[in-house]
Amino acid sequence: MTHYQLADLLKEKRIIDALQFFSSCQFKIEMMDANKALLEQILADFWNEGEQSQKRISQELIERGTSLILSEDDSIELLGVRYSRGFILNKSLIEMYGTLHSFFDIYAQWLNRMLLADEAIPIERVSISSVNRMLQTKNHFKTQYPDFLELIDKITSSADYQYIADMNNTLKHRQVLISKAKFDLFSGDFSGSLPPFEKDGRTYTRTEIIDQLQSHVGYCKNLINDSCIFAELFYMTSNSLNTENRFHNPNIQIIRKADKSIHSIMPYIEDSVLRGEYHFLLCYFVEETETVQIFNCPYEMIAVFKPATQICIGLLIPSDTDIYSLDDGRVVHYRKYVPKVLDADMIPFELGIESTRAKKIYPLLAEKIDYIKLLA
Repeated sequence: MTHYQLADLLKEKRIIDALQFFSSCQFKIEMMDANKALLEQILADFWNEGEQSQKRISQELIERGTSLILSEDDSIELLGVRYSRGFILNKSLIEMYGTLHSFFDIYAQWLNRMLLADEAIPIERVSISSVNRMLQTKNHFKTQYPDFLELIDKITSSADYQYIADMNNTLKHRQVLISKAKFDLFSGDFSGSLPPFEKDGRTYTRTEIIDQLQSHVGYCKNLINDSCIFAELFYMTSNSLNTENRFHNPNIQIIRKADKSIHSIMPYIEDSVLRGEYHFLLCYFVEETETVQIFNCPYEMIAVFKPATQICIGLLIPSDTDIYSLDDGRVVHYRKYVPKVLDADMIPFELGIESTRAKKIYPLLAEKIDYIKLLA
């Protein structure tokens, strides 16, 4: 399933807010691949230069019977500044383990929004462990998809997760563990290794850098791929939890005067009965280019019309007091709206006032636009 197909599925199931975390997981994996490629190149350069030195020494011994073991220049230029190759190696490894560890935090956010929807854990309390505990209480997951729940349950006890968590914690909070690349001129043996270390009684032996990173990155890729496959499988036959009050892209009603100037403008939805709460999110899909963008709903008022009529049965206002804009840096979520308390005979009057002072309206993010012309 492509990224666009996944986004379309999440929109259909009214959990499109989960997409931002899936995309972040993918970006983290791209960062891992790029960083691993850099480390592979650094170690390959060590190997190649060691081999060249060994060949030079061997040739001089054959030709002259003597040779000098010279200190090679192992520096790398980075943005105009030269650093030792060992420094770049360790800098890249520290960044790599920070990226690996943060992947699991974002992966937990993806599972939380994708599987739990309106029952999702608040973002500040989300972790692999908290999401796992919540999922274990959902009988429909436990009975129908025990294998996937077992996969999630075993993450924090897996060898890759524990190594990543302990290495990252040690590097961030205890000490910098120096990794080394070494070429033995006499034997021709090469080693690029992570050092042994201990964390809270757990001991780790010296291990080859590339082998260890290959295991870590592969584990993360398998997790995100398996979750994508599960989302497709699960939502082929199921709906997400408690999303009946979620809506995308309110319609827009534009009333023009006889001279074509705008008399009023108002976002609205159609509903036969006014509900106790609604949740809105704006999204932008272009199938031809497979473009997907999601936004928080910034509207300060949304009207509710009876289907196929112009009868307004209520006005919705945000349950919060914040001022939203499309690009304000907030995590995207389905924003909660509640009916504004009004007497029935006051709704037309209030609607008229609000529709004339509506601030920013986004036609490209509307399900449809109704143009109404006032009689002269």
